Amino acid sequence: MIWDVWIQAGYYGIVMLCTILLLGAVQKGFLWKYLKVRASFGRLILIKARAINQDYFKVGEVSENMLVFHKLDDKIKIQLDSKANPIYRCLGIQWVDWDEETNNLSKTDYSTVASWDANKFSNLLKRALMRPAIGDNKEYILIVLCILAIVAGAIGIYLGFRNYQLITALARGLPEWLNAAKGSITTGGI
Repeated sequence: MIWDVWIQAGYYGIVMLCTILLLGAVQKGFLWKYLKVRASFGRLILIKARAINQDYFKVGEVSENMLVFHKLDDKIKIQLDSKANPIYRCLGIQWVDWDEETNNLSKTDYSTVASWDANKFSNLLKRALMRPAIGDNKEYILIVLCILAIVAGAIGIYLGFRNYQLITALARGLPEWLNAAKGSITTGGI
């Protein structure tokens, strides 16, 4: 008799577990994140990320007046404005709406709260620290001129050795051409 009660309770438990798992799958993870935030007793915040295609949910926390949460492998930090508090309560937990496209928090009337973009600042800081050192332009010009002189000299030497016979024939005939040119130059057009 008691064994039949345990079997019946087990069947009901399996049906309830399957229903909860199905609800979690249909809600695309909202249920599990809601339960995580609810179980944290106010330490965590549920973030509703408003993307271009669809909304999704993230779990974040406030530390040092910054909203911190993870998106894939990135750690996103957004400064909270104490004047325009975008955090609101719904379903017994704290929520905040985050616009993924502009990386700003939204108030309940969907106007954005201007905030400091930590990702943009971090990227700019990395670029500034990793940029190559800028040297004096005169040094670069001298280096380029030296390289050009070396290349021109190498080309001249190569062409000189390659066309040695042509150069010697031209050098032998050069005095005859100069003498012939002397006699043909006249003044006054006659």
